Amino acid sequence: MLVASEQRDQQELAAFHLDRGRRFFQQDRDAEAIAELRRAVYLMPYQAEAHLLLGRIYQRTGRTREAV
Repeated sequence: MLVASEQRDQQELAAFHLDRGRRFFQQDRDAEAIAELRRAVYLMPYQAEAHLLLGRIYQRTGRTREAV
């Protein structure tokens, strides 16, 4: 029961960081977006949207190698 609660908390926290990263991405605030998205990826490494947004930020800033 305790483990399920901790996992849910971790998922909620990852969703929070993903949402903030998405908003920063839309506002072209890349440094803030990268920080939030990295937190989301750390908490939920298989969350595809966070990886996709990071790749798009890296691509638009000319960091192609990191985008891949």
